[in-house]
Amino acid sequence: MCGCSDKNSVDLQKIKLYLIMAKYEVKKKWLGKGTATNFTDGNGSTLSIGWDNASQNDMARAYEEFNGAEAFINKIEKSSEKAKTKKPSKDISKD
Repeated sequence: MCGCSDKNSVDLQKIKLYLIMAKYEVKKKWLGKGTATNFTDGNGSTLSIGWDNASQNDMARAYEEFNGAEAFINKIEKSSEKAKTKKPSKDISKD
């Protein structure tokens, strides 16, 4: 069997979507301490993150799917539109 129904299986499509929409970073007070945190959700899934080497995938999953991760991770929303610069309009009417 593929083990697709295991408690700890990860939906990679959801993780990709999280990363398209935002960037995640460890809060400064947790960096350099060599600590790790274990997260558990109500369905029995677990995730352990070492804050000094946390990946974007792990931080995205923790922030979006596990309660309490907001205390350790900042979510930085990506803009849905690129900044647009407005060009001055030219008056092409002839006098």
